[in-house]
Amino acid sequence: MENSNYLELDANIGLNCISKNCLVIHPSETYMMYAIGSLIIVKAVSDDKDQYLRGHTGIINCLAVSSQGNLLASGEAHDFSSEEAAALIVWDFNSLQILFRVRYHKQMIQSLSFSCDEAYLVTVGGARDGNQLVIWNMREGKSEAFMPSSDQ
Repeated sequence: MENSNYLELDANIGLNCISKNCLVIHPSETYMMYAIGSLIIVKAVSDDKDQYLRGHTGIINCLAVSSQGNLLASGEAHDFSSEEAAALIVWDFNSLQILFRVRYHKQMIQSLSFSCDEAYLVTVGGARDGNQLVIWNMREGKSEAFMPSSDQ
């Protein structure tokens, strides 16, 4: 997803994960993905050319890659005083294009996990929405079920 309003990046230095869930290894073990602010870096092991995924407005605090490697999901967090809902973005890993972008969780998404067959994605929100657990249908990009999870 290229936008001429962005500066062209040649390289990046650093990693500013705010959680342990913002660095993932692709199942092929030939790529790693990590977050720097609202940007996702896709780094190939075989070369020095990084690819950048843009689409978030808040700081990305969790990433998940599906077990088959076809899907990548990213969730963001906003400052607790923000009224903006946190974005969940699901990417087609092969094309690095956005498949779905939804804003459901209030303030943050704290965890993501795909089902083994890539049919579903589970997200967990933050304290502001009662740590709500949502199951997303990946074929349609819609929620299937939601419930509050434990506050502990």
